[in-house]
Amino acid sequence: MKRAILIVVVAATACSSPAVAPPAETTTTAPAGSSTTTVTPNSTSTAPPPTTTTTAPAPPRRIELDRSDDATASRLEADADALLTIGVREAGTAAEAETADWLARSLRAAGLAVTVETVPLPNDRESQNVIARLGTGESHVVIGGHMDTIVGSPGLDDNGSGVIVLRELARRYAETPPPITVSLVFFGAEEVLSGYSRDFHHFGSRQMAARLGTASNLPDAMVSVDMVGIGETLLAVTYLDSDPTAADAVAAAATGLGIDITRRSRGDISDHEGFAREGTPSVMLWRPDNPNYHTAGDDVVRVDALLDVIAIVEAYVAGY
Repeated sequence: MKRAILIVVVAATACSSPAVAPPAETTTTAPAGSSTTTVTPNSTSTAPPPTTTTTAPAPPRRIELDRSDDATASRLEADADALLTIGVREAGTAAEAETADWLARSLRAAGLAVTVETVPLPNDRESQNVIARLGTGESHVVIGGHMDTIVGSPGLDDNGSGVIVLRELARRYAETPPPITVSLVFFGAEEVLSGYSRDFHHFGSRQMAARLGTASNLPDAMVSVDMVGIGETLLAVTYLDSDPTAADAVAAAATGLGIDITRRSRGDISDHEGFAREGTPSVMLWRPDNPNYHTAGDDVVRVDALLDVIAIVEAYVAGY
């Protein structure tokens, strides 16, 4: 089995982000010493209603989770190895379905109730959203990350890093429920669908956002964790000029931990977009400086980068 290489220090590299020129930005600086025009989304309203399967939670585990950096790093590395073993996870393929099954089984094993939502694709294939809901607070936040990759890339950073972060959050919240209601969502089919134009993407998150909007049941906020495992620069990104509340709060949580973060707005580059279109304050956590994203070389992540993002999300939820 190929081992994931998790390194602690990586030199900053030139940004390899999608070709969308960023507007002017503002920077939230940590204390010293710390480190398009709107496009029409692919409608799923004419597709058959998604199939959902929900399982009851298993009895809670009695083993106390070791949250030290060393123990957490071992769990993150094991998750990275599992993703590299599955390999390329193109939307609608057996490999993406295997990933969804692995995630659902592991969440159930952690004692969580799991919903698997079918996501129809225009090429007559199906993807899935894997959803775990935790906590009972009145406020509701969706924290999501896509599990699929483009053709030819193992996608350990894009977006195995988001999957790894959400899995660790699931372990922690299974043991100590969050003070608010949190839906951890592993989205399917975020990447541009092979053989289609660039507007054919974000199928899982757009479907979920539209479904919740139709039911007048949108979350209070949405956080997309996407490409957070490589690079020194960390961004809190809104979708264009949408509601900045969530991005501001996430940036404040990072600054409170002594982690440098920059506020920015961009186009439809991640799963926060569909929720922002529905009016939900939404933010993408993103490290843009990975020169190997969308290539066969996307097989490395940094433990310290992942630990920072886990801490930021936990602080944001705790202070909501």
